[in-house]
This record gives sequence, C-alpha cells and structure tokens, in this order.
Amino acid sequence: VFIYSISSVHKQDTFSNRGFHESMSVYSKDAEMKLPNYKELLPSVSLRRMNASCKNALACTAVVLKDSNTEQPDAIITATGLGNLGQSMGFLQNMILSEGGLLNPGPFIQSGHNVVAGQLALTMKNYGYNMTHVQQNVSFEYALLDSELFVHENGGRVLIGAFDEKIEALSELAQKMDCESTWIDQLSEGTTFMCAGLEKDSATVSYTHLRAHETGRNL
Repeated sequence: VFIYSISSVHKQDTFSNRGFHESMSVYSKDAEMKLPNYKELLPSVSLRRMNASCKNALACTAVVLKDSNTEQPDAIITATGLGNLGQSMGFLQNMILSEGGLLNPGPFIQSGHNVVAGQLALTMKNYGYNMTHVQQNVSFEYALLDSELFVHENGGRVLIGAFDEKIEALSELAQKMDCESTWIDQLSEGTTFMCAGLEKDSATVSYTHLRAHETGRNL
C-alpha cells in the first residue's frame, strides 16, 4: 500500500511542511498546538459550527487531497482513542448546571467519536465507505488494517486519519487513577491524515510503501 500524501496538526511545525523532521525539537508538556490558518482552507460560515478536531481534520484533508491529486477518496477511515473530549466535557458540565433542565444538543452531537468522519463526508459529499475505529491506543493500527483490506478488495484511494484531544480534566483523571507522572506528562494531542492506495502513482511522490502490518506493530 502506497502513501501518496500526509499532513498533520501537532505541537511540532508539521502542517503542510514536508521537511518538518529537520526542525523537530523536544517540547514542554505545556506546549500549544501549532494550528493552521483555517480561513485560508475552510469556509468561514462552517468554521463556527465545528469543533477543534473537525477543523484540524478538514484542514489536513484539504492539503492531503491536493498533494495527492485526489478529487474524491473511495473511503474515509478514521481512528481515535478518546474522541472529542472538549465537547464531551462541555456536555457533562451543562448537564450538571441545568439540574435536569433542557440542554443544548450541540455539544452532545459534536462529542461523538465518529463526528470527524461524518463531517468529512458531509463536507466533501462523499457517499463511500465511512468508518471510525475506537480501540484506545491501537485505534490507528485497526484503521490502517481496515484501509489495507479495503483497497485490496475494492481498489481506489483511501483517506486515513487519526485524531485525539487533550483537556485539563484528562490529566486530573490520570492522577486520580494513580498513573505515573512521567506517563501523564506525555499525554498529548494531534491530528494526522493521509491518502493511500495500491497503485504507485507516477504523478505524485509516494512517501512510503507499507509492506506488512500487524496489530500493534507496523513494518
């Protein structure tokens, strides 16, 4: 399986930067995400209704599809360990504050793990295979395996993505669960998307060739 293009939003300078590995550095646990200029990539009207994960996913997808000369992927497969934590926390807080009253459904709708894949499909008007894998720290491995199976059975190109958020409450919960401090300091966030397929496209530069795959191990 060939990976034609890749884009990532992270605490490193990775977005739309092919040479980011040359400028990578050790960052502190308090480092902030280096966000792209959404207004240059996405319609301003839709930005107001999207959570952070959806914005980053759509920004990465715009770059990935352009770099790989792909108009429409044949499948959208995403992975997440914990989902949209910010929206989930917002909904729970509203539930407590309302004391049994009526709630705004927006945070609940935006808190679903499959919101990103659904938003991508709606934005691109994509009616192909759409799947979100939620298996904690091996979510991406399962999404990658699913992508391999899809292209071997159906051909075409697959949009593969992974995302996770970090909120203050996550560190607090980890401390209450007696997790090691070094592990808590490593909690991070980010969004990465790539376009892949079976054919080696001469029109684009393939980043790498995935030769084999096992759950929990990439070769």
